[in-house]
Amino acid sequence: YGPIDPTNENNWVFMTNLLRELAGVFPDQYIHLGGDEVSFSCWSTNPAIQKWMIEHNISGRYDQLEQYYETRLLAIAENETDSYIVWEEIFDNGLKVKPDTVIEVWKSSQAHLGNITKAGFRGIFSTCWYLNYISYGQDWIKVRAPTVQL
Repeated sequence: YGPIDPTNENNWVFMTNLLRELAGVFPDQYIHLGGDEVSFSCWSTNPAIQKWMIEHNISGRYDQLEQYYETRLLAIAENETDSYIVWEEIFDNGLKVKPDTVIEVWKSSQAHLGNITKAGFRGIFSTCWYLNYISYGQDWIKVRAPTVQL
């Protein structure tokens, strides 16, 4: 068990079937696909992944493996769902997304949301409400300044 092995083709069959089923069961326009999925240390301990990375000339380049994983997942989502929401890491890492993609800013400032909207995407700003970062008191004040004109 552990994170999804993006080098195992059976996992892509599963992901395709899962997204197809979710789209049929939940008729919402958007599905949240994440985009900050795995600690690279998990992939580094998997011999099958190591072998695949050597064969594809990306040995030790876990950022490249992550890009491979996310690119394939987004391609499946384009075929199986209406549209999707992704974490800001997808945008930050320069992955190609559909024009109607919504980017959720969960760890950065409003200025970063401004960069996302300037690039033509819609965004959700959840930094001050993200559960890992909540402290008691007025969290939203900490991320509110400086205000960005959108």
